[in-house]
Amino acid sequence: MSEASLDALSALVECNIVSPAETQELRSCVHSIQMLVKNLGPAWQVRPFGSSANGFCMKGADLDVTCFKKNAENGLEALHELKTKLVPLLQQDPRFELKEAIWQARVPILKLKFADLDVDLSCQNTEAILNTELLKAYAKLHPKIRKLVIAVKIWAKSAGVNGAPRRHLSSYSWTLMVLYFLQVQQDLQLPCLPTAAFNLNSSPSFDNIQWSCRMSLPQLLDRFFSFFTYEFQWGSEVVSVRLGKRAEIRSQEFKQLPGQAVWRLHVEDPFLLNRNLNCVLGSQQESELQAAINSASWEMSAGQVPESLRGQLMLNFLTSKSSPASASTVSTNAGSFDGEEVYALSQAAPDPQHLPKTKLAAFAPNNHFLSS
Repeated sequence: MSEASLDALSALVECNIVSPAETQELRSCVHSIQMLVKNLGPAWQVRPFGSSANGFCMKGADLDVTCFKKNAENGLEALHELKTKLVPLLQQDPRFELKEAIWQARVPILKLKFADLDVDLSCQNTEAILNTELLKAYAKLHPKIRKLVIAVKIWAKSAGVNGAPRRHLSSYSWTLMVLYFLQVQQDLQLPCLPTAAFNLNSSPSFDNIQWSCRMSLPQLLDRFFSFFTYEFQWGSEVVSVRLGKRAEIRSQEFKQLPGQAVWRLHVEDPFLLNRNLNCVLGSQQESELQAAINSASWEMSAGQVPESLRGQLMLNFLTSKSSPASASTVSTNAGSFDGEEVYALSQAAPDPQHLPKTKLAAFAPNNHFLSS
């Protein structure tokens, strides 16, 4: 592939990885909550979960945290302590702003603000911790795993096929799809980590497991789209990171998985085996999802950048600052502009003829994205 294309995609991914300053703010918030929860007694614990803790965090992500009481006889007891003890402490702490309390949800949530950070604090949501630890273990196996997941998440967001509130797949589901793809490809064979090794008390170490990958990030992205377009048996095959091998939903391995008679995308939760993550996916949204994957595959096989990524690549080539107050630098061979100029250019839809050829090379529709 061309050097300009490699720089473009690499820069796009790097620009979306959470910065050290954001990481510090996330840690500071978790530590502050832990200090407050200590007042509830030694049985209480605080754990971050989701993308902010699983190694696949992207810039601007919210923070998901759960506090739970170990060996609580029932969730109602813990919820009562949260209401009567923790909420007053949060309200008295000037670092936190309580935006909303959602007590009637299946998992009660406090929506908080910590500086510029949006925080969802849940109660007794221990199921999410195991998922987080599993994904973190995969993220540690090789940097390309993390970068491919982030690249796919950027694409899914740009293509408008991401987000459970809009009846699209969640970022969690997209992450599982990437890991499954890496597991089942014969020339990739990402190791399958045993879910039984994970529990709330300790995190297993997989330092003895080695995995290497010679493919570039663009090649992996191309293969990902190609797999779900031409190889994956949409409707009968199950995305199962737990098994790490291809199997149909009729298999005894999936006897607990709902929706077996429905011809749809099936994504198994690695720990909750009776949860099919397609439960949030609307039928129209699934059609849009499949069409978007197919389109991206066709474009990349023709040596083109997927259309939904071209705008992202252009902005990352043009900007070295996401805002006047932010110093998020994009280092590429094509140079950079400041954030205010990019915003003005993007609003004015600049004529590509006015841009340097080195900047155009990476996102031009006829760019041979995978050429060597």
